[in-house]
Amino acid sequence: MDTRCTRRFPRKALDAVASSPEALAANFKREIDRYAKIVKAGNIKLD
Repeated sequence: MDTRCTRRFPRKALDAVASSPEALAANFKREIDRYAKIVKAGNIKLD
């Protein structure tokens, strides 16, 4: 992993995690579902 990136991660509250493309896709889906609920509940609209 590129050390330039991993040095910046702690400053941005990020953790570098090695995983498969399938695990990454599953994580994206969970996050999209999570934020979709927030957007719908808050009736948030794109300007």
